[in-house]
Amino acid sequence: MKKTIVVFTSVNVNNLVRKNYTFSLRIKSNFDSSLIQEKYNVKYVKFTDLSWKIMREGDIFVFYKAQFFLKSIFNLVNVIKKLGKKVVFDLDDYYFDLPAYSFSKHLNEGSRLMNMIYSIGRADLVTVSTPYLRYQLLKYNKNTIVCENTIVLDDFKEPCEKSDIINILITSGDNLKLNTFKKEFILCLEKIKKEFGDQVVIYFLGKFSNIENISRIADRIIDKTSPSQYFQCLKENDFHIGLVPLGAEEDPETFISHSSKSNIKFLEFAAHGIAGVYSEIEPYKMIDNGNNGLIVRNSVNEWCCAIKKLVTDHELREKIVRNSQRVVREKYSKKISQDKWLELLNNVAATIKEKRKVRYNFMEFLRLEYFIFDYHMNLVHQKILFLRLLVRRHEFREIRIRVGNIFKAVLN
Repeated sequence: MKKTIVVFTSVNVNNLVRKNYTFSLRIKSNFDSSLIQEKYNVKYVKFTDLSWKIMREGDIFVFYKAQFFLKSIFNLVNVIKKLGKKVVFDLDDYYFDLPAYSFSKHLNEGSRLMNMIYSIGRADLVTVSTPYLRYQLLKYNKNTIVCENTIVLDDFKEPCEKSDIINILITSGDNLKLNTFKKEFILCLEKIKKEFGDQVVIYFLGKFSNIENISRIADRIIDKTSPSQYFQCLKENDFHIGLVPLGAEEDPETFISHSSKSNIKFLEFAAHGIAGVYSEIEPYKMIDNGNNGLIVRNSVNEWCCAIKKLVTDHELREKIVRNSQRVVREKYSKKISQDKWLELLNNVAATIKEKRKVRYNFMEFLRLEYFIFDYHMNLVHQKILFLRLLVRRHEFREIRIRVGNIFKAVLN
């Protein structure tokens, strides 16, 4: 008899796929594997639709990303464990000490950090995206396993043809990830613009509110993009060079957080025919410098030299793209992570001795009903914390957008 996997979501799964790239990357694209679908019943359940029937039928309950900050989630994990069910947590980032520049900084304020630690500690399995992140989490849960990020290999773009105009891309969904080196990095871009003039076009794609007067260095600014719009932009435009600046040893306060990140930009650039330049820090130390990418220390000289080299050398750009695509095909195909997830789920399922019939338990039922109410209250509090964060940073444009979304939701 098939066992049932319940994947918790905050909204309808189709809306989540459109809005949350991490959910698609880490969960949906892997659980859609035919092998997993054949062996398990996979159900995506909104927290607010949780019922005793679902609790009774489910065998393995999967949480992902930032859900575990909420006190209500910790209480739900306790109910699941009391019923003899299995809990899996998936993380792709180091949420224990979020950088000051991050739009997610509010998530682990106050008691929320301990909620996360308690929830992770109670999980039967914790999956993470990198070995470095695994090392950080072993102190909280010994059964922490690496399942690296992978991508679908169906539609790789060819390297850009030789051109008189070189498009340079800088992309981030959570600000420019630099502190000490931020001004120097901007200076580097200014030097490139001064030297090459209209021969280079610099694109900023994503959120970069921590760069003042960004228009003085950016020829194109594309923000507020959904995951589908982001990838559509990569497909429709020819980006010759991609830059991934990431604070390293010069920023000790973010070093663990940045070192725990995955090499997802390398995968995305390879898939879209972009030659990349990356800061020399853990996520990108897997790169063969000069062969499938360029690795640089965070200094103006090294960044400028690397960018100039790619601007002026078409053959090097093409070599880097083709070699990076070969690496991705060999080591980061979606089938690799799908097979890994199947193995992990089988291991968890093997610890379920038998399909126990869960009897109706009035006290646990009350806890479940209270969870739904408490979850709503937690989300309201979380939105207040986020707005407070935006006010402190004078992110008034973001505040207008958020308040506008609230009014739209109410009116609809």
